[in-house]
Amino acid sequence: MIYVTVCVTVLQTTKDRLMLGSFKDRTTRRIFNGEKVAGLDQSVYNRARRKLQQLEAATSIEDLYFPPSNKLHALQGYSPTRYSIRINQQWRVSFEWWGDRAENVLFEDYHR
Repeated sequence: MIYVTVCVTVLQTTKDRLMLGSFKDRTTRRIFNGEKVAGLDQSVYNRARRKLQQLEAATSIEDLYFPPSNKLHALQGYSPTRYSIRINQQWRVSFEWWGDRAENVLFEDYHR
């Protein structure tokens, strides 16, 4: 008989802590709130919304290393440091990390 131990981390939001401190533009806020965004492919929209939800649930920058498909990395040339997680080859969510939350969150075209 084989026994398997499974470790599950539950990320819980609390009403007394604002998870995403601020958005850098209206489009990012609209995606996060589940509002329609004209001209954006539905599959990209769905992935972006999921990544923003992961960002909201994170309590430390290390939480964003998983899943590996996030490809979390610090962006060069920014002060304060901005980080990026990948949506697909073209799109990213970039943000600054302050204490226990993301600030100045931006859904952006990586190639612009």
